[in-house]
Amino acid sequence: MEKLNWATKQLQVEVKPEKLAEIAELIVQPMTWPWRYFHTPNHIFEVGSSQDAIEVLAALFHDLVYVQVDHSVNFNLSYYLAPYIQETQGKLKIREKNELPNDRTFEMVTFIFGFVPGQVLLPFSGQNEFMSAVVAAKVMETFMTPKYLFKIIACIESTIPFEPISEDGLTATEHLYQRLKETNTKLNINLSDVELYETVKKSVRLSNRDLSGFSSPTSIFLDNTWNLLPETNHNLANGNSYTVCEYRIYI
Repeated sequence: MEKLNWATKQLQVEVKPEKLAEIAELIVQPMTWPWRYFHTPNHIFEVGSSQDAIEVLAALFHDLVYVQVDHSVNFNLSYYLAPYIQETQGKLKIREKNELPNDRTFEMVTFIFGFVPGQVLLPFSGQNEFMSAVVAAKVMETFMTPKYLFKIIACIESTIPFEPISEDGLTATEHLYQRLKETNTKLNINLSDVELYETVKKSVRLSNRDLSGFSSPTSIFLDNTWNLLPETNHNLANGNSYTVCEYRIYI
């Protein structure tokens, strides 16, 4: 609540306290699910340890959906996702174009991520970040300007981890910048070149904080690594024992 209240005031956005309380609860519920050991409220506060309101809001929403960890999508989050995402043969995919509502906010998310109607969402290629961004955008679209939503979505997209340099020699950040320019033009967001560049800088700062614990020169990075293990291998969290096979199969 404190972070939401501070960030909206910094952006001079009027939001009723009861609405902020509703959003805070929406964030806390999935971030405190039983299998969350690393992607918890503490993590989002670390990622959001900034004096930039856009970065703070992006951090609060960036890990809401984590299908591999939770083995599902929180029911309250599915309210915002169901019009755009469907499950087919055990896989999540964006609905076909003729099934999607005419929704400028959702279009903004897909353009910034470089996703298209009918696309299958892959766990290690932005699935969770994309759906988290959709929730963030739909939750805040009633009181945030398109420019603010644009910047928040860009920051969440940048938290897709460990993206390699592409075949055309561009980094993930350079590709993001290209998509931001294209989206800015397609949807008439009217951000200046300077604002686009500043948005990319915000996204880089946020993504660096997201992975900062794993780049520590000291052994503190092991703490984060060990917290990740029981998130994806639930056998490690079941009681005090597990078999060698159960340990090895998910590593």
